[in-house]
Amino acid sequence: MEAPAPIASQPAPNQCLDTGFLTPESLTTTDMAALRACGLSQRKAEYLTGLARLFSDGVLTNEGIQGMDDATLTMELTKVRGLGQWSVHMFAMFHLGHPDILPVGDLGVRKGMQWLYGLKDLPAPETMEGVAAAWKPYRSVGSHYMWSAAASAPRSPNKKKAQSPAKRKKAAAAGELDGEKPT
Repeated sequence: MEAPAPIASQPAPNQCLDTGFLTPESLTTTDMAALRACGLSQRKAEYLTGLARLFSDGVLTNEGIQGMDDATLTMELTKVRGLGQWSVHMFAMFHLGHPDILPVGDLGVRKGMQWLYGLKDLPAPETMEGVAAAWKPYRSVGSHYMWSAAASAPRSPNKKKAQSPAKRKKAAAAGELDGEKPT
């Protein structure tokens, strides 16, 4: 199973840039308009060039990142503007191949766990950690199963939207109750 697919209407950055020659140094000198033309927002383009600058300046190195344990990797990379825990988890899981990543902020993993374990609500991070403790040291594999479970879960029928008090009052005055007209 692969990471969630990008939005199809936007070209992937590797389709716009010459990835054969894509280096941190070349990214720091790439025109912002070229990055925007690849479908990146202004903010994401800024984050990407900022991250590239950290590599080109030697603050971050491939060797250093590959040698970090998961906790250190998360702590260090979330210091980078634009990188949150979810991004670091996906990077560790899909690029570095770390086998014990549990992305507690990923909606697909949360929905899969909710459905598979019969939980009434989406699980909180603490609940997820408790459930997934038995999966160690292969929580990345468990996460893949949760994505698959979320994709396979039956969809619930559309629930009626809750009405605001004003709409409810108006519906009652019109002889309707919860959107149903009396016969």
